[in-house]
Amino acid sequence: MIVDTIQKSEPQPSIIRLGILGCGAITREKHLPIAMSHPDILVSALVDAEVQRAELLKQVVGLTCRTSDDFRAILPETDALIVAVPNYLHVPVTTEVLRANVNVLCEKPLAIDADGARQCCAAADESGKLLAVVAPRRFYGSTLLMSALLEEERFGTVKSYDWENGVPFEWRNATNFLFQKEFSGGGVLVDEGVHFLDILQNWFGPATCLSYHDDNWGSGVEANALVELEHEGRHGRIRGSLKLSRTYELKNRLLVHGDRATAEIRRSDADRVYLHLDLQGRRVISAYELPTLSNEPNDPFYCQLDNFVRAIQGTAKLTVDGMVALKTIELIENCYKSAQRFPEPWLEVDPIGVEKAR
Repeated sequence: MIVDTIQKSEPQPSIIRLGILGCGAITREKHLPIAMSHPDILVSALVDAEVQRAELLKQVVGLTCRTSDDFRAILPETDALIVAVPNYLHVPVTTEVLRANVNVLCEKPLAIDADGARQCCAAADESGKLLAVVAPRRFYGSTLLMSALLEEERFGTVKSYDWENGVPFEWRNATNFLFQKEFSGGGVLVDEGVHFLDILQNWFGPATCLSYHDDNWGSGVEANALVELEHEGRHGRIRGSLKLSRTYELKNRLLVHGDRATAEIRRSDADRVYLHLDLQGRRVISAYELPTLSNEPNDPFYCQLDNFVRAIQGTAKLTVDGMVALKTIELIENCYKSAQRFPEPWLEVDPIGVEKAR
């Protein structure tokens, strides 16, 4: 008897109908082109409060998708939505979209305060839909390498770290919400610091704010900030500092100090980790880099979106979900609560000198 063998084909991944809410700079430069390049994504809608902006973007990139000024109108034919609107709108939009049974990838920060982030997490739990938060630095080659080097204890027991990141602000915003506390939630700490605090807590465990200084003079939007932190995690108790600036260039590097070597990540070289160590009495530097595969995209925004897509398809776990983002927002909130102004003696008024001048 001849038995016919039927070879079962592998299940094909489902196509995700993706809408994008907010057609500002980050969508033009990152979210949209990355989404268009993903084989499992169909960009089904572009939404913006100024629908002409969405329509123009659609024409520029050659899409045939729907445009609208109302995100609610496109939800029935959407599997997932990228939320790229001003920070203060993240919570009301994200919660409503999740409750409409649509998955969300929300721009950072998830919310301007911890209560708002908790609301988003609750909406995700209630709906059973996925809530991911934008964190492309998690997918940098240097971030992945540092995680591996820490696990392998390549530079011994970690003692401390210091991270400086600062350049003059040049981002081309469609609006000025970043410079208004009620719309942004703060300044450089909540806008850029959220990336670094997320990574640091992922590496070293939950952090406590030991001290926080910034140059906020009452506006609630700081341009420069310095945070001293203490972590308690799988690598023990570790102290470190994070310095941020929107006004001038800093050293733009991370140093992680171990008892055998110091690891360095440079802003100018996001794919490598440099190890500084003594070898036969001489100081040497060894560079680590992940191999580049021609058929494997390595753009951090692509990797982030791909993680979101595969999590929807059920083949991966979200790298940064709402609960992870909440921990970072809680830390930022604690920093702001303990804020002190940077010492600026050249601006202090000498009351005795003023009295003499009279």
